[in-house]
Amino acid sequence: MTMKKPATLSDSLLQHRPRKGQAAPQSEAQASKPAKAKKAPQKAAPEPTRAVRRRRRRSANTIQLNMKVRPEVADRFTAMADKEDLIFCDLLEYLMDEHEKR
Repeated sequence: MTMKKPATLSDSLLQHRPRKGQAAPQSEAQASKPAKAKKAPQKAAPEPTRAVRRRRRRSANTIQLNMKVRPEVADRFTAMADKEDLIFCDLLEYLMDEHEKR
């Protein structure tokens, strides 16, 4: 099997697109001028991301239940689980049991 040689760029092409780490040719006048600093567009401050906590305890449950909820609902559910010191599946079971008692 023959090894392919890496591609080489011709000098005329290098004038338009210098190799990485090499500056484009310039005159003395161009070199003596300070480079203009480009202003980055101001973006709105990003919203802080929620700190997702990994739950420590595990349960013996084997079926996964996924739900998409509003961020406020997820915050309320997490706060309630923390307050009751329950993992999510246990809190869900508790809430379902309380709802069925009514």
